[in-house]
Amino acid sequence: MDAVAAFAAPFVKDLDVASLSGFLGRRGLRVVHAHDGVPFGILLKSLLHGRLGTELRCARVDLRQVEDSETTRAALQPWINLAGLQGAFPPPPGYYLFRGPTLVGFHPELPDADRQASRLVTLGARGFVRLLQDRDLDRAGRVTLQDEPELDLVRFFEEVAQGWVPRRAPAASDRRTRQDRRGGARDGKSARRARERLEADLDSAFRLLGVSRNASMKRIKSARNRLMRDNHPDRLANQPERQAAATRMTVRINEAYTAIRKVREEHGDRA
Repeated sequence: MDAVAAFAAPFVKDLDVASLSGFLGRRGLRVVHAHDGVPFGILLKSLLHGRLGTELRCARVDLRQVEDSETTRAALQPWINLAGLQGAFPPPPGYYLFRGPTLVGFHPELPDADRQASRLVTLGARGFVRLLQDRDLDRAGRVTLQDEPELDLVRFFEEVAQGWVPRRAPAASDRRTRQDRRGGARDGKSARRARERLEADLDSAFRLLGVSRNASMKRIKSARNRLMRDNHPDRLANQPERQAAATRMTVRINEAYTAIRKVREEHGDRA
């Protein structure tokens, strides 16, 4: 589905600062990649269009060509502010998410991974093996791309697209390494905050599926299946704007169900 969406969606456009207003001045989601020579990447484009909808538009702005003028600074000041670099120019490389003309999300530049042909071959082979094992294209894709930077970016933008508060993703330097996350005991305050975040996520998941906290997994699955049928994008093939919203809704439904199932399985409750 993601690959089909990527090829069926519009190409990534090359823009300058003067043409940004025309590109952003319409309804829908827009991703602008501010770059200094790093490619956009077919893998990232596939994920963005597959998860955020084919009505998404993607573009690139070459920071090496940006002139330091008063007009340009005024146009790019919201980018600089959201990235947390007030007073700097130009804005940092990365991915800027817009809802219409409104800037709502920033994610720092990804590692230049798409130039590594061996990595793409490895991911393709891993995905093919998973597809043969699971016979489920969506599941094979999720498992194959687990812990890949492109998937982290898309997940962040999915969260941002559901709300209205502009958000900046943490830079790589702000994050703990995987080894740090696995090792070392957290202090009591951090553990309490983690529990509170988990409870809040579960509350949201149960509300989205329309079931109570003590509902059985059978009932939760039935609610998930019913919502998926009611919101399936294929039912809105002739209504592109509603189809994109339905695509995002199905993502939220699946993630809510997965979160509940994971917690239930960890506590030995599969009923």
